[in-house]
Amino acid sequence: GDFVRMHCYGHVGRGAKIGDFVWLFSLTTLMNDPLPPSHLADPVTICDMATVCVNAQLMPGAVVGRGSMIASGAVARGIVPPGVVVTGAEGEIAGPIRFVMHMESRTRHPWYRHFADAYPERARDRIAALGAEIDREAAEAAAAAG
Repeated sequence: GDFVRMHCYGHVGRGAKIGDFVWLFSLTTLMNDPLPPSHLADPVTICDMATVCVNAQLMPGAVVGRGSMIASGAVARGIVPPGVVVTGAEGEIAGPIRFVMHMESRTRHPWYRHFADAYPERARDRIAALGAEIDREAAEAAAAAG
């Protein structure tokens, strides 16, 4: 995708699809072989504006929804809804991403509300539009879940 930020020592399995404005931090692994070692392939898909934190693992076939965050050390599998935080080795969904906060600075996520200035001017309108869509999708999903 466009404007993907990828840190060092990550592994992206062949065939992975990575959307726009995705952040992949160090030691992330996007697996594609559901029965290693084999010739099978079930690539990972990471949708727009998702964040995959340090040492996170995405299992074969995982689909990470737009604006979601995979926490450090977490394992994501299956379909991750838009705008949620995935924590732990079992891929638990902790809740909507709006509850993630850096306590010292009091800065809340999602990142696109605070850090769009780190991108070129020409990207900022796209960030705002995608962010608004993701916020709307996440609110609809939360309302549907009750």
